[in-house]
Amino acid sequence: MNFGSGLGSSVGHGGAIPDGARRLHLGIDTGGTFTDAALLDARSHEVIATAKSLTTKHDLARGVIRSIESAVASLPPEFGVADIAMVSVSTTLATNAVVEGHGDPVAAFFIGFDDAMVARTGVAAGLSDVTIIRIGGGHDHAGREREPLDLDALRAAAAVLDPSIRALAICSAFATRNPDHERRAADALAEIGDRPVTISGELSSGLDAPRRALTTVLNARLIGRTSEPTLDTNASRPWVKRSRTSVIEGWMPRVRPPRLPGVICSTVSRARARLPRTRA
Repeated sequence: MNFGSGLGSSVGHGGAIPDGARRLHLGIDTGGTFTDAALLDARSHEVIATAKSLTTKHDLARGVIRSIESAVASLPPEFGVADIAMVSVSTTLATNAVVEGHGDPVAAFFIGFDDAMVARTGVAAGLSDVTIIRIGGGHDHAGREREPLDLDALRAAAAVLDPSIRALAICSAFATRNPDHERRAADALAEIGDRPVTISGELSSGLDAPRRALTTVLNARLIGRTSEPTLDTNASRPWVKRSRTSVIEGWMPRVRPPRLPGVICSTVSRARARLPRTRA
């Protein structure tokens, strides 16, 4: 989303705002039905303009821009676009995408998984646009290598992926005890192409490998939806806020997307076949 050259990225935190400095903060909330915009006077903390427009799911930027234009048009005459110092966009886009079953096509590399573990992920049954690739490797419960990582097979599979694949997911058995195979696999895939790679050990510390694999695939499917709106701004240093108060820099969602809320992962897991957990 490009909000125009008149908008800044941040004014910092704390302290008084000097006279003559830009003083407006623009907040945008993109929901499933409406997109709301509000302009706040950073000195008085008073909301001085608001606007609402329909959310345009096919192109979110349109609804956002309409809300911005309407809010700016209702500003008092002493304010203008040049006074906007910070833009904050809030959205349930990722959560809605999971619930509605939307996401980008993904290739999932499961390292050290047998047939039963793959089935317990629920990926094949519930996500038809995910290509599952089993690779030799993995560790045991003590973090010892159970089988050497088959990098030749991984590279060969990656070289013939369908061009429609937008992102890659990696999950290795007992990666939380030893992340070596996931990291080496991620490095190898990064050398082959420019698709973003998500590895399970950076998303979950749980031993349940099939559940961790599902979380990794879901996050990989959302990378395009969480990174493109951020990377398409002209802010000098954009940030992404996670649902649990922490923030990450705007370039990070392409490498490590904001983690899905636990309730969403639980909802998806309960929606699939109720199969026993695997400690791996």
